[in-house]
Amino acid sequence: MSGRRSQSAVRLAVWALFATVWLGARTASAEELIIKRPGDHPAYSVEIEPHLALALHLYTAQRLSDVIRLGAQHLTRSGALQFAQKKTKTELVIPVHPELQRLLDLRPPPAPARSGETHLNFLLTPTGLPFDENYYGWHFRQWIKEAGLPGRCSSHGLRKASMIRLAHLGLSAPAIAAISGHRDLREVQRYIEQASQERLARLAIEALPAYRPAAEAA
Repeated sequence: MSGRRSQSAVRLAVWALFATVWLGARTASAEELIIKRPGDHPAYSVEIEPHLALALHLYTAQRLSDVIRLGAQHLTRSGALQFAQKKTKTELVIPVHPELQRLLDLRPPPAPARSGETHLNFLLTPTGLPFDENYYGWHFRQWIKEAGLPGRCSSHGLRKASMIRLAHLGLSAPAIAAISGHRDLREVQRYIEQASQERLARLAIEALPAYRPAAEAA
């Protein structure tokens, strides 16, 4: 029973992080959780598979169709992921974030599938095969259901969250697009304007002196 409780606690810890990113928590808080949570689990196991999925989405800002294809075959000697996006055929080279690399280093060598083939994808089905988009989408929804998160949460929401976080850090539209692969910078600019509006509004509110009625001030 204690093992089951431990597994459940891991799931909830991981998905609390998903909820933090999806449901509007401040970017800095999400970043702190991303750094701290994986350290609670010294050895890779199926129970932190959702955390690897999270890291792949957040640290590459890619669509589901690309995340499920990423694997060791895309790693360069310089420590980057080099691939062409499935939807747009855009060629990208994205440095592997240290936190993503740490999770990848915890993975055991891929076991052969029932067919005898060994696949290099970072995310594999329980039978050792690459995910297709429909099955991964179903798998993702199961994680969401287990964690008790709203059904509106999706992997695409993580792509958007990644770009919003980059915008909050002050990156330019071309810099964000260099990771996300957007060809139309106008869409990326919307994320930047949203982040700028929130940042400027916070500065404005912090600058306002407190107002108290004269009677109260006396």
